[in-house]
Formats: sequence, C-alpha cells, structure tokens
Amino acid sequence: GCVASFYFKPAGRAPRPAGGSAMLGLVCSLLGALLGPAPLYAPRRCVVRLQGCVASTGEELGAVAAERRPPPPPDGAAHRNTTQGRLLACASRLQVLQPSATLLSIGHALRDQPLTAHNLTSLLLLLKRRRRWKQAALLLEYAQANRVPMRTAHYNLLMSACARGSPRRALELFDQLRSGASPGVQPDSVSFNTAMSAASNAGDLDQVHTIFGELQAHGLVPTTISFNIAIAAAAKTGDWQRALAYFRDMEPLKIERTSVTYTAVIDACARGGELQKALTLFTYMEVAGIKRNSVTYAVGITGCARGGEPERGLQLFEQMLERGVTPDVVVYNAAIACCAQLRDAPGAVALLDGMRGVGLEPTAVSYGAAVSACEKGGDWQQAVALLAGMWERKVRPNTIVYSSAISACGSAGEWRRALQLLDEMIEVGIQPNTISYNAALQACERSGVWREAVRVFESMDDAAVKRDTVTYNAVVRACERGGQFEMAYDYMRASSAFAAPEGFAEYSAAEGYTAEG
Repeated sequence: GCVASFYFKPAGRAPRPAGGSAMLGLVCSLLGALLGPAPLYAPRRCVVRLQGCVASTGEELGAVAAERRPPPPPDGAAHRNTTQGRLLACASRLQVLQPSATLLSIGHALRDQPLTAHNLTSLLLLLKRRRRWKQAALLLEYAQANRVPMRTAHYNLLMSACARGSPRRALELFDQLRSGASPGVQPDSVSFNTAMSAASNAGDLDQVHTIFGELQAHGLVPTTISFNIAIAAAAKTGDWQRALAYFRDMEPLKIERTSVTYTAVIDACARGGELQKALTLFTYMEVAGIKRNSVTYAVGITGCARGGEPERGLQLFEQMLERGVTPDVVVYNAAIACCAQLRDAPGAVALLDGMRGVGLEPTAVSYGAAVSACEKGGDWQQAVALLAGMWERKVRPNTIVYSSAISACGSAGEWRRALQLLDEMIEVGIQPNTISYNAALQACERSGVWREAVRVFESMDDAAVKRDTVTYNAVVRACERGGQFEMAYDYMRASSAFAAPEGFAEYSAAEGYTAEG
C-alpha cells in the first residue's frame, strides 16, 4: 500500500501533497474537493491509505466521502417525529380550538406531548405569533391546573398576546403576576413594559404612568421601551411637561434615546401647543446623531399644521425630500393639510398627484384634506372633481369629504350643487351628520333660498341628526333673507337649547325686529 500524507491549508485552498507524484497530487486534490476546505486557520494532518495504489482510489475516496457527507434531510414523517415538529403540530391543533373550548380540549390537542415548562414557553410563543390569545390563555390555565412550573416568561408571552386584542385581560394577568399568584414568579421589566402597553391600548393613560412608577418602586431599571411607552402616553393627552420630564430622566440613567423617543416627545409638545419646543427637539435630533424617519417628519409637519405654521410644515416636507427620506401616505396627508390651511388648492392637488407618482394610493383622508383646501381656496369645481375622482379610483368618500365639498359649493353660491351632493350622500349610503346638514343650510342661507333651507332643516328629523346652534342660525338667517321674519322668529324659539350666536340680535334688528320681539 501507499501512504499519502498532506496537510490542509486555510479554507479556500486545495490540499498540497507531501509527495511529488502527479497522480497522488490528483488524488489529494479530489479528496480535498470531496471533503471540503478545512476550518479557517486550522490545519490538520490527514493520512489516506490507498490499497493497491491507484487501482482502488475511486472506491476508497467514495468511502471517505460517504463518511464525511452530511446526512440527508429528514423526510416529512421523520420531521414530524422531532420535538420541534411535534410542538408545531400541537400549536396547529391548539390554534383551531374554539374560544369556548375546555381544559379537556387542551389535553386532547396536546396528545402525548409532555407539557414541560420549556414546551409551554414554545407553545405560548407560537400561539402569540399566530394571534391566538384566547387559546394561549386556555393553555396557561391548563398548565397551572396540571402544576407545570410557572415562569415569568409564560406570563409575559400571554400578556403580550393579549395586549392588543384584549388589553384588559393582559392587565388582569399582570395583577396576578405581581400579587404572587404563582409562588416564586415575580414581574420583570418586560412584564411592566407589556402592562404599560396594554394600559395604553385600553385607553387608560393614567394607569400607564402608575405602572411606570411601580416599575421603579420594584427596584427595576426602566428601559428605552419603558420610557417610550410612557412618553407616548403623555403625548396622547398633550401632557408635554410630563413627556419632557421622562425625556430628561433618561440621561442620568444612561438610557438610550432612539428615534421613537424623540418622535414621541416632539408629538407631546406639538399636541400641547408648544410648537417651538417641538421644533427645537426636532432640530436637536440631528445634533444627537439620531436619524429622522418618516414618522418623525409626519409628527413635525402635523404639529406645524396644528400650531398655525403651515409654511414651516411644507418646509419640513421639502427638507425630507432633500435628505432622501421617503414620505409615506401619512406625511403626504399632513403636507396637504398644510396646503389647506394656506388655502392653496393647486398645491394640495399637486401633492395628491405626487403621491400617485411615487406609487402611493391616496386615501379618503388624503382626498378630504385636498377637498378642504379647495373649499378654503374657493375652487368648488376642483372640489367636486376630486370627489368624483374618488369614486373612479374606488376610494369610498366619507362624511368629512362630502361635507367639505358641500361647503365649497355653498361658499361659491352653488346651492343647487350643494343640495345635490347632500342627496347623493344619502343615496350611496353615507350618513350625513350635523356638519353636513349645516353646510347645506349655509349654502341656502347665502343664496337666500329659504324654502330649501326649511326643507333641509326639517329633513334632519327624519335622518335623526341633532341640530346645534349653527343649524338654527343658518335657517333663521335664510328665512330673514327671504323676508320670512315671523318664521325666523318661530325657528328661533323652537329649541329651548338654542343660544343666539354673537351678533345675532344686531343682525335681526337691522331687518326690523329684535330677538325680544
């Protein structure tokens, strides 16, 4: 026999034979190809004994390769017999259980799969990912009944599964966890964060702040996620002082501030009427090395529109494009709202067209903002055209869009078109509200068509739509303009809740009588 000794070189290089035989070099090269490269920078000596020199080289190499060849992937039946496969099968059976299923049903679904603490974690995670919180809750109850050792992670997974679909259930689980219902199991920072998120989803923003305080009282250090949830809760109520306090508390604790953190505190300041503080934080993001994303720009632009600085909002939109940040539908909607405040109908329509140019489909909110821009800009024809375009593009208008279009027509003296739109709303199944009827009434008032105004006013009873001060003001003035003073006075007295708007008595006096008769 012959012995070929060689060493593997670092990965990627063929083995170099120690002998000088060309055939032996070929054999070693083939062997290297079959075995694959050795680990990087891990040379090792390999001895191959060739029986009968070259005659049986192929057979020997085949045997060596067979030993090194990875096993074939398991077939479907074999895979199902693995632990992971059995857990996946269990999760599939559990997820189809009805919410009214019993603990016995859980046992049948598990079959012969032992429910250990580890397997419980895996199954809860799978059910959470599949958004089956009811089945996950039943599984945890089954595990508790069968005395499976409970872990904090089990509660956290179920709480997270319930946080959106059933936030109250998630908070009940949190109460169980912190009350020591399971001996030796205590809430951790993830538990508190999940409970805060659930409270926010339930609309109980005060509880968010309470849970945040309890987190620190338990000796746990808040995380970035903890602060982000708390700041976002403060933003929803415009509590900018509390949001800024949270933001400042992060620095001494050396907790990282992310783009989510900055976006939330900017939103809080903008909603709280502190636009300059919001814009200062917006600028400081760049100094801190935090990249602004589309959500940050949307919050900033919306804040400018809300704060009466639409020009600044459009500047932020231009800056966003210059910085290469891709705007989404929400950003475009905010920019169109800025155009509406500026009464810039052409600018709003251009942004609407720009959305389609970048592959974004305008929503009802997009069209509503554009129609509002046309209304304020006095372009009733464009407002009606946009409304018609929504139907063509199969975007269903809402009450706000129709109300804006009716108002646009009324402002231009197109009372017939305004009433047509009101009737159209009813025909297509969009329920007019008080604002819709008021817009139609004001259209009639401006044109002095008192009979039509009375018809619209009376039709509100059939539609079960409540009237307000604007409603009565419009019908009274329509009657006054038509010379129907007695009818105007009757309408004024018809509602005990009617409060004459500022200037109403003076207007009536000019027509020959006062509110007192």
